[in-house]
Amino acid sequence: MKKMRQILLLVVLSILFQKCGNDEVEVYSFEDPIVVEFVETNFYPRQEPSAEYEFGEPDRLEIAMMLHHEFEFGLFSSEIDPPYNELDLIVDSNEDTVLLSNEIQPPLYKLNPAGEKVLFSEGDNRTEFNCLDYAIIAYDTFFVQRNPFFYNLLVDLVDFNKKSFFNSHNSKFICTPFSVLNSRVPMGYGETHNFIIEKISEYSMKIKYSIGSNGLSYLIADKPFTIQLAAIDRELNISDTITVDIESLQSIQD
Repeated sequence: MKKMRQILLLVVLSILFQKCGNDEVEVYSFEDPIVVEFVETNFYPRQEPSAEYEFGEPDRLEIAMMLHHEFEFGLFSSEIDPPYNELDLIVDSNEDTVLLSNEIQPPLYKLNPAGEKVLFSEGDNRTEFNCLDYAIIAYDTFFVQRNPFFYNLLVDLVDFNKKSFFNSHNSKFICTPFSVLNSRVPMGYGETHNFIIEKISEYSMKIKYSIGSNGLSYLIADKPFTIQLAAIDRELNISDTITVDIESLQSIQD
């Protein structure tokens, strides 16, 4: 019964944290099973409420890329079971859920939504509170292990010290899913949510990913920054991370 409650909790956590081309045949030689190529990026500054924009529009950064994939690429929003679940709970030897500060009995295990349990640590290796290692639900702070395969598009904007402007996993105080730029590219082609996906060939697609946030102007302002991009296919192959240096938001303003 205890394990069933924990599995149900993982399903709830995953749900809470979730946030069509030509027919020409392209021959693509795969040295790597998945490859990302940068195309272009444009910045659209926020629009105040007006006759054209009733509620206004936030800052928007649009990143266009080519994706070459040997295997299937894309995830349905309903796919929250392993291997695409967002996180695993950490439980102790008594199968009690490990929280930030409760008493536990090592060793510790990772428990995924399918009920599979594997050794995580021989001892109590809990860290200080941070947004990567803990998930806050209701009044409890759960010690968790985040699944690197929950997202299939990995995106970050970093400064010259390689420090992220947005991703909050290193934050000790503010944890919001909206400050993480990683995303899930859906299956299929066409326009959906913040993606425009165009089929180029059987093995290639063009993806436009729009990031909407008034934090763009506030956090980056006129600073130079670097875009980091990587992708993961359904077979869990991870592309190399590509980087693109940008002089400033103003330099790419459309």
